[in-house]
Order: sequence, then C-alpha cells, then structure tokens
Amino acid sequence: EPVPGLGSYNCAGYYGATCGVPAPKWKHKLRATWRTPIPALDGWIDWRKIGTVANENTQSNPLLNGPTSPYDPAGPNLATQPGTWLSARSYIDLGASYLVASKVTLRVGVNNVFDRDPPLVDLDYLPGVFGNGNTFPQVYDTLGRYIFINVTADL
Repeated sequence: EPVPGLGSYNCAGYYGATCGVPAPKWKHKLRATWRTPIPALDGWIDWRKIGTVANENTQSNPLLNGPTSPYDPAGPNLATQPGTWLSARSYIDLGASYLVASKVTLRVGVNNVFDRDPPLVDLDYLPGVFGNGNTFPQVYDTLGRYIFINVTADL
C-alpha cells in the first residue's frame, strides 16, 4: 500500500523481503479436455506456466532497494549474481476420469510429467519467512513428478 509522501512500488515480476513470494507478470493454467468415445471416460492435459521474476533489489525504486542494491556503490552488482533472476517454469499435467457408477468417479493422473525442478535461490536472496529449501514452494512445484489416484462418491 502506498505511503503518503513516500511514493509507491509495484511487485509484479519481483520477489524479496518487501514483495514476498515471486509475483510473475505472467502466470496461467491452460487445460484441454477430451471426451473419449468410451462413455464416462474423459482425459485432460494441463499446462501451468509461471513467468520470470527478479529479486526486488534489481530495480531502481528506492522503496525496494536493500543494502545490497546494484545501485548502492558499496553493494555487489545483483544483475550478475546467481539466483537474482528466476527463469520461467512450465509444468505439464496429465489425467483421466472415469464415472464408475452413477455417483462414483475415479481419477488418475500425473502432475509435472517432465519432472521440472523449481528454480533455486541463494540464501542471500531468499526472504526467511517466504522461502523453504532454497525455493518458494508456494509458487513452484517442489515435489517433482507425482502420481495421484482419487475416488469421489457423491452421496
């Protein structure tokens, strides 16, 4: 929230101590579903995309510059430091559902089919309360590829 007299900042595309977890400028989920010729059987594919983000200290806004700002002559040049830029990630998920009985549905699937790892962040740039395991599990798929089975009964 802007503070009167101090200006404002925008966290879109950044992460850090002030902005928190990565907030990419672009993020989407696209799903295509196929109703197979077999009655009650459907399949789907999901594409989850998380755009590129940078550490908030890499921008020139003084409200987001920390002590290691690239604009601080005493600090390092963050633009060349590893972990200050987190590359985009795409995840592909596959699944199917089958209506076993009138009110019972069976679902099976695989999330993160290609087992994409999350981007890693150096501890120097990982805000303590937001990160875990050198990444951001709230945003990226940290479990890797996983298979699921689900049975739902509507009573």
